[in-house]
Amino acid sequence: MPEPLSRYFRVEPDAYEALTQYVDTSRGFPNETTQRGLQLFEWLPHEEDGWGIIAIDGWRFTENDEAVITAAIEAGTVEELDRETYWAKRNALRNPPEPEPEEPEEPDPRNPPERYLKFRAKSSAEKRSKELWAQKLGRPVEPGEDTTHLYRWTRSHKRYGGSMLIVNDDGDLLTADEKEDLGEVGDEEWVEWTEKYQPEPD
Repeated sequence: MPEPLSRYFRVEPDAYEALTQYVDTSRGFPNETTQRGLQLFEWLPHEEDGWGIIAIDGWRFTENDEAVITAAIEAGTVEELDRETYWAKRNALRNPPEPEPEEPEEPDPRNPPERYLKFRAKSSAEKRSKELWAQKLGRPVEPGEDTTHLYRWTRSHKRYGGSMLIVNDDGDLLTADEKEDLGEVGDEEWVEWTEKYQPEPD
């Protein structure tokens, strides 16, 4: 029966270092033509547990090599693989499966993200907030009441730039058009507006 073209192994890092030293010593490496008998461990494909896998030409093994390999296998630091298993492992390491996409977190309905509604006039966001509070109360806001507005707002500190109404709930009282125009605080338009108009703190 012909010798196999290659033999396949998985090997623990420290055992591989010892085997490398044995091979170099037994062959007289390094010499003028050969630097080492086995490739460096870091060049091998590595499994998650840190073991490496390697294919070695079958004709290279001597009787002494067989004894050394057998001892390492019995010690549990080397495992001989068949060809199919080796290539399955090698291909899996070279082409790992795509990670499963993470499930997006469901937004907490009790704590919805802040959104904004943009107004052209600097006073409009404040005015609209007061209108919405009156709508929620079902009556006009009386002078001296502790709460007079439904939402916070911010405005440009320039003569132009308008204002922003900050909506921190589901916006049930907004009109259909207003809901359609809502943006999310922190999006590109919000950042551009704040950088351009530097809204004053309220």
